[in-house]
Amino acid sequence: MASQIINKETFCKTCGKTGHHRTLCRHRNQICNYCKVKGHIESYCLNKKKQDTQNSQSKQERQKNKSFIKQKNVNAIENSNNTSKFHKEILLNGNYCKAFVDLGSECSLVKSSVADKFNFQIYDLENAITLSGFLGSGTTVTQYIRATTQIDSVVLDIEYYVVEDIEFKFDILIGTNFTENSNIVYYRIDDHLRFDYKTFRGRKIIRMAVRYAVHPDRVPLIPDTGPGC
Repeated sequence: MASQIINKETFCKTCGKTGHHRTLCRHRNQICNYCKVKGHIESYCLNKKKQDTQNSQSKQERQKNKSFIKQKNVNAIENSNNTSKFHKEILLNGNYCKAFVDLGSECSLVKSSVADKFNFQIYDLENAITLSGFLGSGTTVTQYIRATTQIDSVVLDIEYYVVEDIEFKFDILIGTNFTENSNIVYYRIDDHLRFDYKTFRGRKIIRMAVRYAVHPDRVPLIPDTGPGC
């Protein structure tokens, strides 16, 4: 009886089970599939357990780092009378949409329903981002899309953070990742906003600025010939 109790408590370092010694284990000559060392099975490989522990700690560290959420400023967009904000018709991957251009927002945003409607591939952010000032409080986003965006004659590939519909009243918001691109300029004449590429010596810029200043009502917009967002 005493030998049975000892046998039941004996721990096998080959398979990790109790009830027998490793010298009597049927796996004693097996080669581990993980470390390729003879004498134990993969489920009880100490090297694998060590690596799994390290991976788990790394995952916990990444989760911990997510608590240090980056912040992007989005202006108080509910105040559409602000002179730094303009409504424009744009092309998003060739789809006509109505957008809200906010010259003070550090990022561009898109409604989740719009991203779904046009079948955009949605990516997960490595770290969550808080939109400070968004609707008067912080809203956290965890996903984004990339889209070819055309406003007037300018075409750029930019990222949009995906925002839940219930939190966002505009289909699309264009921020400084478009408006402050180093290769473009924009003109603001009264309620009109026009984007164009920079040109050498500023000749085209001067001509356009004068033309829009004299005839602000002739600022061209993309015609609304297709379905909106």
